[in-house]
Amino acid sequence: MPRQERPVEPGDPVLVEFAEALRELRRKAGSPTYRQLSTRAHYSTAALSDAAAGRRLPTLNVTLAYVRACGGDAREWEQRWRQADAELGWSVEQEDKAVPYRGLLAFHEGDAEVFFGRDRAVGEVLARLRERRFVGVFGASGAGKTSLLRAGVAPRWPGPVAVLVPGAQPVEECAIRAADLVGRSTVEVHDQLRADPANLALVLAPVTGLLVLVDQFEELFTLCEDAGEREWFIRALVALGARAHVLLGVRADFYRHCAEHEPLVEALRDGQVLLGQLTAQELHQAIVGPATARGLRLESELVTRLVADAVGRAGVLPMLSHALLETWHRRRGITLTLEGYTAAGGIDHAIARTAEAVYAALDEHGQTFAKATCTRLVALGDDGDTKRRVPRDEWDHDQTTTAVLHTLAAARLITIDQDSVEPAHEALITHWPRLRAWLAEDRDTLRVHRHLADATRIWQDLDHDPAALYRGTLLTRARDLLTTHPALVTTTQRQFLTTAHTARKSNRRRQGLSALTVACLVAVLAAVGLYAARTSVDNNRRVTEAVVGQAMAQARVLRSSDPSLAGQVALAAYRLLPNPTIRGGLFDVVSAFNQANETPGDFDETHQVVFHPGGRYLYTASHGALNVYDFNGTPTPKFSHAVPDLGAVGRVAIDRTGRTLAVAAVQGPVHLVDVTDPRAPKVVAAVPSAGWVEPHFSPTGPILVLFETFTSAVHGAPQPLSEDVIRVVDVRDPAHPVERASVRADEEAVGFNHAGDLVTQNPGSEIHLWDLGDPAHPFRRSPLPNASAEPYVALSRTAPIAASATSGSTPVLVGTDGSTRLWDTTDPLRPRATGRIPGMVALALSPDNRFIAAANRENVEIWDIRDRDNPVQYAVHIASNFTFGTVVFASDGRSLVIVRNNTSGLLWPVDVSAAESWVCQRALRPIAPDEWARYFLNIDFADPCAPQPGP
Repeated sequence: MPRQERPVEPGDPVLVEFAEALRELRRKAGSPTYRQLSTRAHYSTAALSDAAAGRRLPTLNVTLAYVRACGGDAREWEQRWRQADAELGWSVEQEDKAVPYRGLLAFHEGDAEVFFGRDRAVGEVLARLRERRFVGVFGASGAGKTSLLRAGVAPRWPGPVAVLVPGAQPVEECAIRAADLVGRSTVEVHDQLRADPANLALVLAPVTGLLVLVDQFEELFTLCEDAGEREWFIRALVALGARAHVLLGVRADFYRHCAEHEPLVEALRDGQVLLGQLTAQELHQAIVGPATARGLRLESELVTRLVADAVGRAGVLPMLSHALLETWHRRRGITLTLEGYTAAGGIDHAIARTAEAVYAALDEHGQTFAKATCTRLVALGDDGDTKRRVPRDEWDHDQTTTAVLHTLAAARLITIDQDSVEPAHEALITHWPRLRAWLAEDRDTLRVHRHLADATRIWQDLDHDPAALYRGTLLTRARDLLTTHPALVTTTQRQFLTTAHTARKSNRRRQGLSALTVACLVAVLAAVGLYAARTSVDNNRRVTEAVVGQAMAQARVLRSSDPSLAGQVALAAYRLLPNPTIRGGLFDVVSAFNQANETPGDFDETHQVVFHPGGRYLYTASHGALNVYDFNGTPTPKFSHAVPDLGAVGRVAIDRTGRTLAVAAVQGPVHLVDVTDPRAPKVVAAVPSAGWVEPHFSPTGPILVLFETFTSAVHGAPQPLSEDVIRVVDVRDPAHPVERASVRADEEAVGFNHAGDLVTQNPGSEIHLWDLGDPAHPFRRSPLPNASAEPYVALSRTAPIAASATSGSTPVLVGTDGSTRLWDTTDPLRPRATGRIPGMVALALSPDNRFIAAANRENVEIWDIRDRDNPVQYAVHIASNFTFGTVVFASDGRSLVIVRNNTSGLLWPVDVSAAESWVCQRALRPIAPDEWARYFLNIDFADPCAPQPGP
């Protein structure tokens, strides 16, 4: 039964009303689960459920995604969101249109009438765009790139203009902007873009004369940490350049980053504009023009002083604009004066004076939060700090935070839009000494907090998965922030730390010895001088476990967007901690490399999978058809073709030689298909059938057994009666099958054992053996002793091994409280019980008999059973609500297909060497040391794909 949603938390009536309205919309949509909404909206379940919790106002993008996923009216809800936003006090008052200068803010499209001094550069960019479709504008920080593009080029472009800023998630940004432009669903467009970056050009194809203006392109390298998304964005823009015009604005110090991407280098060849400093004449226009346009005047002494202070200085424009804004605040009537400019601090000190005045006006509590706020808005870097855009859902909505943000925004030191908060310009970082001091005094603390913010978001994206929680040293260092820098830690981050701390205490209670025993142990170890060493080793182990567990959680998040990096992180995690959970995580991540797993629909509605004995081909019964996949020497199969003329396919079996398939129709005959050449299958015969058929080939001879269930009406019976028949068919010549026997038996098929005996079980779970040595006279042998307690569910076709399952009720379903017992069937009538696997129901044995796959409701697990009496857990695949799934091993036992609830399939490796090969052969580039440090804090760098030392 689905978990009940918690009531909306009491609090601000605006938030409560908004959350209740979202919940009512969801109820009208049929109360879909948040997992279902997540699939439609492309936001995590945590983000969507939090949107309707009433704790804070969700971002506009999250709100609209929630609404669209529930079939609501996006326009209506955008208005409701903006009204709630205004009532909560986040939005800054409408800008005074009489103000001629923007301060630290860039000029945008609506400011064209007060944008002066860049006519020469605007003309150069437009001329270059007439010559070619892909152009990049490079300039130093403070050169005015954004203003040039948005207030200069965009208003003069003859066609439509779409402005895009990459941010941390460029794919999502593209989907939102493209969907708005063409009037389509964001969810639909996101799916299309994620499938192929070239689809951005297809989505925007209906818009003629389009200019896509990509502002602050450097964010692709400063904010987007996903290498796969960076590659996607670049490929999408380059492909778009074949159909539309693309204009990039790039900070000049990121030129070398662009040069590392060959498609971008080729696209920008002969298409670059370098934005230099304004000449003295252009500075005069930039200073006087805006004031004149607003009916103001400047003293001639002021103009002379401003030009003299600014000319020849790189990156001076934001300081000049801010000094002019502060001078405007100190004007006399309609005149801006030199006295007002001097009082504001001039070009060099105006920013600092404004920031200090704002800071001094706050009380002590507000100043503490202002420090936390400003430092959070900076991305720390080895080559210099840059501004950072922080999503609004990462901020608390308490009175103090809201007031501080509002105050900073009113002074134009930061900007607040519908989704994020960021510094107005990087000049704030370089020209406010107090902020530089804050950043210098404890950079390690700021990095710990940044890591905490990222970890909290991952935890939310994984729906509060305990595996994503901090442990060990990471938790200890992060919890120190609660006492040393409490203003830095948000409510959500506190919840993350509290949950992690509670989990750690619970683990200690479960794992710990009694206090007396520990005390005695400490005393003994201390006496022999070992306690300190043992503690150090244990601490190091716990730290490694915490870091590796966190890295694997991040690799799972990365696997869809950047499988190359995800694979290397997962492989490195396994090398550091090769336990079953991490090994299973490696296999999960590697499965994202599979072409069949990546192609939507290939394994959907799959109810059976059959591997060819030769290993090259894979057959699936999907969507009622028989599909063929070809490995063709690679570890990942590609769809080859569908076998024609079979009708709706039910069950499938393949003979031991791999030459003949038995394909049972849902209603109709059993087709025998010659697959000697799998690329050209040919139906050679059809065995008539009147009911549902399950085919089984003998492993020892040319015998096909058909378990057929059909119904027939009986006079006087209230409903048709069901009958089960075992049919034995001789297929020595598949083109001319001969039915040798037909026996009525109220039994179900288990399959053939290694000796060629047919194994069945009746409704009472009694196990029977059928001797088919004489196909014309099948002989049923006596029930096996005590077999009724644990019915067989898996049989080896090559060794005397069987697996039974018990669940307290029959038939056995995965997800019940069952367990698996292994049996030695050397004497099939007197099997010997061997090892037991608790809490798991067996599903399949690998062909080499090394592994058994078993499952419960939450996991599919692989167990190593080479020691039958002592099976060992090998790998764990997390598969929530795995109730009616099946598992099939490949012919070589190195991979398997997991079919979940008869709806979708996943090709999953079970061999570490194969997984290593998959990762390293498909790595687009080796993991870099700085990327390693992001995932493996304080662990020495080791390239996971470098040659490994021998034993």
